Amino acid sequence: MLYPNSHPAQLRGPRKSSSYSGFTLIEVIVTVTIISVLAGAAIPVTKTVLTRAFTKATKVEMQNLSDAAAALFVDTGKLPSNVGDLLIDPGTAGWSGPYLPGSFVDGISGLGGYEVDGWSHEYDLRVSGDVLTFLSQGSDATFGTDDDISLALDVTSIRRAETLDRLQIINNAIAAYNSEHLIDSPLPANYASIRSKLVGSGALPSAAMFETDAWGDAFVADPFGASPVVKVASANLGASSSAGGAGDSGGGMGWGDRDSRDSRDSRDSRDSRDSRDD
Repeated sequence: MLYPNSHPAQLRGPRKSSSYSGFTLIEVIVTVTIISVLAGAAIPVTKTVLTRAFTKATKVEMQNLSDAAAALFVDTGKLPSNVGDLLIDPGTAGWSGPYLPGSFVDGISGLGGYEVDGWSHEYDLRVSGDVLTFLSQGSDATFGTDDDISLALDVTSIRRAETLDRLQIINNAIAAYNSEHLIDSPLPANYASIRSKLVGSGALPSAAMFETDAWGDAFVADPFGASPVVKVASANLGASSSAGGAGDSGGGMGWGDRDSRDSRDSRDSRDSRDSRDD
């Protein structure tokens, strides 16, 4: 029986579509699995790339810090106890910094930008004798592990260069003095007396730097005990320290990170193989 105002198609109910949209459960599972696999492969690669980038940035900054510390030592004869000493005068005589360009704040740690490494971890500075070591915790934020990065600055060569510069000036003054007073007032073997005579005659400036070598020790007659004195030397430089040029004043440096050790080991192994082949 037909109802009024009813269309036959309405009585048959809604038609089933021949096509559909969306995903089946199997398709969703496969898609999620593929994404998970890709993400799992990408995360280690990304971490490796970031680690290399942070390591490189840390090494570059450490080198800049080392150069700044060497410049500070040339001016003051002192090594910094922290990075701040390179930026703000700690009250050390001779300080003429800042020894680093500009200043900025690290957005993660809130510390000064020069105070932290590529991972925003604070540097550790350690002084042992003439060696200043800059230390980074590396990616694991822990000192004493295999990924630590360190750079050592040995200022012995700076002391040597400064001492040789002083010796050249003093010995030139001795030569000038002896050319006029060797007969009537020869220089005694004691350096304090030598300096007093040189300053008194106007042959040597009265600056305190000429009282000692760069290690803070008095110069000695060369040869030791000789009189009249024709030149002086530094006991810290060994034989023939009164002659020669100033040498290298840049300081000695050495990396202590794993990559550098691996590179040295590889080079040593290759040299050993080449030696055996020969």
